Amino acid sequence: FHIHLGYTMIAIVFFSTILFFTFFGVLCNSGDQNFCDKFTSEIMITGYVILALLLMVGVTSYLRDVIPYELFYRLHYLVFVLYAVTTAHTLDSMHRNSERVRSQSFKWYAAPLLYYL
Repeated sequence: FHIHLGYTMIAIVFFSTILFFTFFGVLCNSGDQNFCDKFTSEIMITGYVILALLLMVGVTSYLRDVIPYELFYRLHYLVFVLYAVTTAHTLDSMHRNSERVRSQSFKWYAAPLLYYL
């Protein structure tokens, strides 16, 4: 079950990232510099890291019969790094300066993470 759940999560994040880039790209190309600047913002960089970590876990999961099992197993621990980066993703400079309240996604996965530990 968790294999299909993982692939579903990766697909949702991947396609939502494409839609997000499309939305921001269209607005950036229309001349709105604010949207162009957001491609290099702190929250965007953590988003890039989240996508990269998810893709690494997803690719190694797909290739688990081809690559050494130890590599597959160790790279799956990147999920814990993913939790940390996801927390950092919601605690960007705008949140720290109290300019905007971000959704605190770590509240949503704290219980499953505690259950795992």
